[in-house]
Amino acid sequence: MTEIVRKLRGYEKHGDSLMMEITLSAIELYQLQKQFGLVESDPMYDAYEVTKDQRNFLQRYLKETIKWEKYDWFIE
Repeated sequence: MTEIVRKLRGYEKHGDSLMMEITLSAIELYQLQKQFGLVESDPMYDAYEVTKDQRNFLQRYLKETIKWEKYDWFIE
């Protein structure tokens, strides 16, 4: 069975370049589904833009302090 690795990725605001990437190993799928308003059967294979409402939740699981306003953030 293949392991699915979800990442928090920050892209430059005026372009498409990836600027920062953090592996989300400490967050369970069901927790992400709840935060993003998804049904339990959604495997979250797409990219999901991180809104201001989700930032505090995600920051609790990250060792790094994220400058949320610096980049556009997505869970991928």
